[in-house]
Amino acid sequence: MQSVALRLEGPVDRQALERLLRSQIDRQTFLRLKGRAWLVGKAQPLQIQAVGPRLECWFDPKAAVADQDHSPGLELVALGLQVDGAALEQELRALMGLA
Repeated sequence: MQSVALRLEGPVDRQALERLLRSQIDRQTFLRLKGRAWLVGKAQPLQIQAVGPRLECWFDPKAAVADQDHSPGLELVALGLQVDGAALEQELRALMGLA
């Protein structure tokens, strides 16, 4: 089992992020993804969960109070049998305009 944990600061577009994650899930065959994204203009973080090929993202109203002052960004952990963390990070950085 291999893993990668990423934390990136910067603006994130939800639709583009979900497309990128679905593509990475297909390419890298992640077993599990878990994370949060703080989007501009949203009070709650976007929760990110994937098991196998199924990706689900939603806003968690319980997290609104604790995370109100959080700047835009992304925290993500990926688990799989062969994880290319560098490729995942590079694509996320490009998506967020950090590359």
